[in-house]
Amino acid sequence: MGLFSRLFGRRGAPATRLAPRSDPPELAAAIAALQAGDMPAVLRLAQPHLDAPAPAVRADAQRLCALAQSRLGAWPAAFGHWHALFELEPTAHNALQLATTSVMCGEIERGEQWFRQSGELNAASQDTNPVQAHISFLTALCNIGRHAEALPYLCWIRDVYRQLHITDDTFLHLRGVPFLSVFLENSWPVLHAALDAPAIGAWYGELIADLDEDGAQRTRHWLAAQTASVH
Repeated sequence: MGLFSRLFGRRGAPATRLAPRSDPPELAAAIAALQAGDMPAVLRLAQPHLDAPAPAVRADAQRLCALAQSRLGAWPAAFGHWHALFELEPTAHNALQLATTSVMCGEIERGEQWFRQSGELNAASQDTNPVQAHISFLTALCNIGRHAEALPYLCWIRDVYRQLHITDDTFLHLRGVPFLSVFLENSWPVLHAALDAPAIGAWYGELIADLDEDGAQRTRHWLAAQTASVH
């Protein structure tokens, strides 16, 4: 599982469900295959409906194929299906799928463009959690070894904690922000791959300066333990 995978899904692309409406009966077998983890069957059963007369059926068929190709690691094929879905449903969530899938294809610049578009769409629709969106995108970058490019997105998440100040787990959960302990655990491998020891200490120092007393103390203790473990 990739970095932060517990928070959003698997293999770089955020977890996706079908649209919140009744499942089209034409796709019942494909949906069952997805739930059973049989990705080749999903493709076989969904592909005949990609040109269905009903837009809702076409959209869900594209979504099923995109999910199946993503789970098979066929990223260029997955991108094609996400793009077709975006043309039918131009949402921030689908743009985010295009962003992370682009990264998994090795198309970093294209991914960044789609990530920006996702943010612009989300400013109006608010259909995605910006923190989870940043987690998804930086995870995709880390999954292909691009830790340095992931740093700005990790910094953005760090600054959410700095702005909130309060690190109580319930307070963070209600705002869709990972617990501080989860953030610390998952940020360390990114920083360790991209920065030297003094820079890592300074990076966490900026975080500590703006946290409440409990969060600052927990972060200091955690950082001391991590630093000791690498010596």
